[in-house]
Amino acid sequence: MHGPGVRGIVPRIVQSGAQSWPRRPLPAVGSAVPHASPRPDGGVALWLAQLDDFDAGALAAHLDSADAARAAGIVDGAARRRFIVSRGLLRQLLAARSGVAPNELPLRAGEHGKPAISHGTAAGRHFNLSHAGGWWLLALTDSPVGVDLEMADRVVDAARLAVRVFTPGEEAALQLAGTDPAAARAVFLDCWTRKEALLKALGTGFAGGAKSFHVGPGPDDTIVPTPGHAQAALRVRSLALPFAAHAAIACAPAIMHYERSWLQGAAA
Repeated sequence: MHGPGVRGIVPRIVQSGAQSWPRRPLPAVGSAVPHASPRPDGGVALWLAQLDDFDAGALAAHLDSADAARAAGIVDGAARRRFIVSRGLLRQLLAARSGVAPNELPLRAGEHGKPAISHGTAAGRHFNLSHAGGWWLLALTDSPVGVDLEMADRVVDAARLAVRVFTPGEEAALQLAGTDPAAARAVFLDCWTRKEALLKALGTGFAGGAKSFHVGPGPDDTIVPTPGHAQAALRVRSLALPFAAHAAIACAPAIMHYERSWLQGAAA
């Protein structure tokens, strides 16, 4: 028997979110690409892509020397191609707002590995990236942000991981799923993506103490207090996608508008 908070989760992860993700071509280098909404709340621009839809050869020109060295070190050809596309898309979209060439954009990793623009005209802009199963999700805004994406069929040891990272309330939500493996996995991944998005927005990752923040399994927005951090609180929201997956975003509580785009490309 599933609890009332669990019944809606499994149908929600397989619903089609295509209508809420308008298909758009990849903007040309140098074109004006909005990274967020002009609305008063600043908004978040969300970009979705299927990595295998894009020409890795063309996007390789956007890599800097460090990216190119990382790509060269990836032995698996498919993984190397997806890395090139992922970094190329990221650099092309970020560079459109910075006035520099994609391969000159100064990216760095923070203390806990979160990438950021280190200096220049776009240094105050924030982004975060997640990818799974060949899909790619990017969030762009003017304040700290985190996103996470997990495929719905990801194999997980939900009970073992929940003890390590879930609050008592989140563990209780997982227990409501009962013995149904699909329901348990759905609850776990829903909560996991929300929690990871929040920890990525804080810039700490799971080193920041996952059990300290209650995000719940959704689907509702949750304002999560984050004492001791630069952001006093963050808004956590689950995202519907056009394929079977879980995704979530964490951003400033004032942000209410999310501009979604599904990038289209032609594979080589």
